[in-house]
Amino acid sequence: MGALTVLWLVVLGLGGALEVVALVAERRGTCLSDQVWTWFAGTDRRRAGWTHARRMALLVAMTWLAVRFNLSGRL
Repeated sequence: MGALTVLWLVVLGLGGALEVVALVAERRGTCLSDQVWTWFAGTDRRRAGWTHARRMALLVAMTWLAVRFNLSGRL
């Protein structure tokens, strides 16, 4: 197993541990899905432009990820 594989497993493990701690805490706004909704939903009308920019960045990142997964090994 390569060093980058080990590092990615550590990152995933830390993210999973953080999510478990947040779910056990049972406070609203602590788990990953709550954070994502807070970041991308944008209920503050004064910052509507930033919300749009964040949503576009998410769309671009998810599109890139989907293309990368589907064309893996051919790029």
